[in-house]
Amino acid sequence: MALAEAGVPLSSTVSPTVFERTGMRAALAYLRIAAAADRIDTRDILEVLRRPTRGLPPWFSDRLEARVTWSPSQVRGIAKQVATKEASKVERLASDLAAVVAAARSGTTRDVLEVVRDQVGLGTAMTLLDRTGGGQGSSHLDDIEALMEVADLHPEVSGFETWLRSVVSDPGDAGGVTLSTIHRVKGREWTHVAVFGVTEGIMPHRLSHDLEEERRVLHVGITRGAEQVVVLGDRERPSPFLAEMAGTAPRPRASSRQTTGVGAGATRSKKGLHKAAPAEGVEAARGRAIAVLGGYRGVVEEVDAAGARIRMDDGGSLTVRFGERVEHDGRRAPLVAPGDLWGAAGDAEKLLRSWRTEQARSTGKPAYTVLSDAHLRGIALARPRSAEELLACDGIGPTKLDRYGDELIALLDQID
Repeated sequence: MALAEAGVPLSSTVSPTVFERTGMRAALAYLRIAAAADRIDTRDILEVLRRPTRGLPPWFSDRLEARVTWSPSQVRGIAKQVATKEASKVERLASDLAAVVAAARSGTTRDVLEVVRDQVGLGTAMTLLDRTGGGQGSSHLDDIEALMEVADLHPEVSGFETWLRSVVSDPGDAGGVTLSTIHRVKGREWTHVAVFGVTEGIMPHRLSHDLEEERRVLHVGITRGAEQVVVLGDRERPSPFLAEMAGTAPRPRASSRQTTGVGAGATRSKKGLHKAAPAEGVEAARGRAIAVLGGYRGVVEEVDAAGARIRMDDGGSLTVRFGERVEHDGRRAPLVAPGDLWGAAGDAEKLLRSWRTEQARSTGKPAYTVLSDAHLRGIALARPRSAEELLACDGIGPTKLDRYGDELIALLDQID
């Protein structure tokens, strides 16, 4: 973008499809909201409604569509008409809208994007999707960071998106400077090459689990130049690869692998909690009397995704994780989740099954395509109350979080 603004002829591989990415769409919608002030297009509010996830119920979208435009205060007015638990969620949305509008009144495009990323929480929301491999060729958060990089080139909020789309849509000059990702230049060569973005978090990328592969990618970039190669990075966040190239990096120490067990007959789920041990374990049935290590005795009072809460004989309580060995009727075995859920978990399972049935009916697809029985059961046990907790449940990835996240959180909020 800076080269284009300077009048340097360009040949770019970036296409307008970049505007269809999740993070990009949401960030641009927030910029339009900021510029609109008290006449915010309903479609823009609907675009950011689940970014970040706010747990708003399904009917809220219908309420919004009753008007063409909204002001933050009008959205806040809805909070006075609904139940207390839902009112706080509407208030949060109204506050987010007011925050970006206020940022635009006194600041620049960068100021608004910083509020959207940090205060509203779009950066955290996109990071959650990135953790599950939800990126579209690059990470969702990278798209927001890319907007931040070019924000200062057009500080006026109201005209930023129009300017950005015109630059990206420009067919360019085939004989100009070639802009490309490293992955698209394998086998090609130029007289002069500038490798941009050799910065911590980008190269190596924060989502990569293979440092050596990242090192190979950088090698491809710096070997594309026949005569001169310049490597550019952020002075405040230099890539560790720069020190390796300069020969100043410390020599790596040999690492030893450690294996940590999780208890007899148990495994770790995506949430890091114990899954149910084999069927021969002791089920955490309602009111079942068990003894745990240390001589503590009591009855099972509640269950969740991690284990069971035991009401002890002396009146106190103790949490026993699934997989821990307990004693019941003279038999010692790992504690496992109950076959039939009960209590809050049972109530959650009933609500989730009813919701799944409605979802399947509306799409004409089998119920298991919405959530499998095992995944539904796991969510009922965990009873997540936030997007991060829901994303940690097995069966919930970026697509289902985006599609069902608000509905599931709002549904589970009904369980005390």
